[in-house]
Amino acid sequence: MLAAAVAAISTPTAALAERPVLMEIVVTAQKREEALQDVGIAATAFTGDELRAMRFIRPVDVAAQTPALEIRNTLGNSNPVLTIRGVGSNDPNTNVAPSAAVHVDEVYLGTNGLLSFQMFDLERVEVLKGPQGTLYGRNTTAGSVNFVTNKPTPEFEAYVDATYGRFNTREVTGAISGPLADHVQGRFAFMTQHSDGHQTRLGTIGVSEGFTRHPNVPPIEAVGDDNNFAGADVYSMRGSLAWQPASQVDVGLTAHYSRDRSEQWIAKMVTPDVLGHEPVGDEDDVFEDIIPAVDSDQYGGRLRVDWDLDGGRSLVAITAYERLDRLQQEPDFSPFRINSTDFSDDWRQLSQEIRLTSSPEESFIWTAGAFWMTEKLKFFKTGNLADFLLTKSLVDYVQDGDSWAVFGQGEWILSDQWKLTAGLRYSDDERSIDGSTTDLDPWGVSAGPAAFPELPVIYERKYST
Repeated sequence: MLAAAVAAISTPTAALAERPVLMEIVVTAQKREEALQDVGIAATAFTGDELRAMRFIRPVDVAAQTPALEIRNTLGNSNPVLTIRGVGSNDPNTNVAPSAAVHVDEVYLGTNGLLSFQMFDLERVEVLKGPQGTLYGRNTTAGSVNFVTNKPTPEFEAYVDATYGRFNTREVTGAISGPLADHVQGRFAFMTQHSDGHQTRLGTIGVSEGFTRHPNVPPIEAVGDDNNFAGADVYSMRGSLAWQPASQVDVGLTAHYSRDRSEQWIAKMVTPDVLGHEPVGDEDDVFEDIIPAVDSDQYGGRLRVDWDLDGGRSLVAITAYERLDRLQQEPDFSPFRINSTDFSDDWRQLSQEIRLTSSPEESFIWTAGAFWMTEKLKFFKTGNLADFLLTKSLVDYVQDGDSWAVFGQGEWILSDQWKLTAGLRYSDDERSIDGSTTDLDPWGVSAGPAAFPELPVIYERKYST
C-alpha cells in the first residue's frame, strides 16, 4: 500500500518535470534589464515572436490585447489618443502632449502626431501601467508604452513575411542583419502596406442653393461617387549599426523613415443626425465632399553610447532627433458640403538623456540622470465653410517648448520577497506660442450678430505666453 502510494505521488511529479519551462521575458521598464516577474511595476509585455504571430502593425493593435490600455485613432490613422487605466488625454491636436507617454528605443515621442507609425521588426513591446514620473518624466501620469526594436546581430539572419487579403490588401515585412566588418554589425528592416480601401463614397448633397454668394467666396465643388475608398499607401524602413570600438564601449546608431500617402477612412452615420437625415446604404457607404488624404513624412535618428565602468556601473547617453512633416485633409463626416479643412503640421524635436546606474549585483541599486529636450511645431489650418456660412477661416501658429530634468531612483533589496524603491525627479518645462486666427468672411460676420457681436471683417489676435 505504501509503495503504491509513493508511486502514485511520484508519477505526476515526474510528468511535471517533463513539461516545458516558460521562457523568461526580459524588459527594461526601469531603464535596466530585468525579468518581467522581478519588476515592481504593473506591466504587460509582448515578445517579437508574439507580435509577428498576432500581426500587430499599428500601436492600436497592442491595445486590443492589453487590459487597461486603450488607443483610439483620430483623423483616420493619424494622431492616436492613448489612455491607460482610464487616464489620458482626449485631445488629438499635435500641439498637445499625451498624458500616456510613448517611447521608442527609450526616446520620448512628444506629440500624438508621431504615434501613427508602423510596427515592424520589434524585439518587444512593454506597457507600463501607473505613474512612471521618476525615470520617464514628463507626461507619464497614466503610464508608458515602450517599443523596442531589434538590434544588429553578430551572425547573419534574414526573413520576409507577406500577406494578401480583402480589398486587394498587400503587406510585406522583412529584415536582414549580420556582421559588416570587425566589431561592426548592421541591420535593415522595412514594411509596406497597400490596399484599395473598404469604403464607397456616395458623393455630396449641396446646401447652399438659394444663398447669395459673394464673388470672392468660391463654392466647394460637388463630387460624385467613388468606389474603393480609404485605401492604404504606406511604407517604412529602418537601418541600424552597432559598433564596439573597445571592450567596454558599445555604440548604436539608428535611422528611420516612414512615408504615408493613404486616404482616410470616413466615419459612418449610423443614426439620424440633428438635421433629420437618415443613414443611407450599407455599413461601408459614406457621404463626403472631399477625398481626405494624408501626405506625411516621418523620420529621425538616434545615437546611443553605453560605457561599462569599474565596479559594475554603467553610463548611457542617448541623443535623438524626430521630425514629422504632414499635410492632411479633415472630412466633416457629413452628406452636406459644409466644411472642407486642410491643415499642415511640421513637428521637430531634439532630446538628450544621460544616465549612470550602479551594479545590478549590489543590495542597493541606484540610477541617476539628466534629461533635456527642445521642440518646435509650425501649424497652419484652413477651414472652408463657403457652402454653409459663406466664409473661410485661417489658423496659423508656431509653438516652441524646452524641457529639462534631473532624476534619481534607488532600490533596496531587503530579501528575496521584499524590495523598497524610492525616487525623485525635478522638471522644468517652458512653452511659448505665437499665432493668429483670420476670418475671411466678406460679409463682415460669420454668423448672426447675436452669436458674434464684436466680430470684424478681419479678426486677428496674436499672443505669446
